[in-house]
Amino acid sequence: MPDRNVSTSFWDHPKIRRVSAEAKLIALCLLTNRRSHISGLFYMPIRDLAHDAGLPEDRTRAALEELQVPPMDGRDPFCLYDEEHETVWVCGMMDMGSRSPKIVRAVEKHLLEIHSRELIAAFLRRYDTLSIEYPYPIDTVSIPYRRFRENAGYPPSPIPTPIPDPQAPEVYPKAQGNVAARQKRAATPPSDAALEVSRYLLEAIRSWNPEFAPQGGDEAAVKRWARDIDLALRNDPGRTPERLRAAIDYAHRGAGADFWRPNILSGKKLREKYDTMSAQARAKRDARQAPRLFDDNAVDIAEVRRRMEIREP
Repeated sequence: MPDRNVSTSFWDHPKIRRVSAEAKLIALCLLTNRRSHISGLFYMPIRDLAHDAGLPEDRTRAALEELQVPPMDGRDPFCLYDEEHETVWVCGMMDMGSRSPKIVRAVEKHLLEIHSRELIAAFLRRYDTLSIEYPYPIDTVSIPYRRFRENAGYPPSPIPTPIPDPQAPEVYPKAQGNVAARQKRAATPPSDAALEVSRYLLEAIRSWNPEFAPQGGDEAAVKRWARDIDLALRNDPGRTPERLRAAIDYAHRGAGADFWRPNILSGKKLREKYDTMSAQARAKRDARQAPRLFDDNAVDIAEVRRRMEIREP
């Protein structure tokens, strides 16, 4: 079970100082309970929260609603709660820890277990600079956020751009450099070769899942995936457009489809899992199978496909 550290500045935070004692207790329970996650998004039924806090459910619900009132300065509230799906988002919880690629991958995996699309939409808006991959469409303004603002008497509005929080942990120079590098990559248009491979990946996914709808639409996804594919073509040894297309065929149409189909849904995952798929394909080598495409002496993709279709008399 992971440890959760609470800063001593917790009690001085403007979002905590203005609430009641029971709301402070609920806030501590949300930060430290066994269900909590580094993203701040997790399943938390009212009955379990009331049990952890030692409060009746009606007082627990009232304290939770108190924590959901947005500040007048436009920042996010302490938390948002989706009662339909019994899911909570502690809005600044991810700011308390690391944002390393390993953490981002863990968050991507965790989001697939969350059923509240509205809270996921709010989360992705707040952390849009982290390039968090989410395979399902998110095209709504956060309904809980809008509802709570209206209940508090504020005019309806979309989620604002986050304002730097003076209580947030310091961002170290290395992290700032990573953000600057991501922003620079985002501003650089991907190469034509990377875009072709990216479109090929989308077609391969749609070949078995016609309803697949990437976040932001097809064109946005193709460009986003192409940036990671560009990195593979430029920086990873032995990567060519032909070999990347071969890896896509192996993952979505070949011997590895049963396992790899749900795991290779973006250019980032294609780049990350290429070596693993290559090693697995070599282990399954036979005269008629796609692992041949990973050979160092692999020929053109169209030629290899033609040879694979040849059958002995």
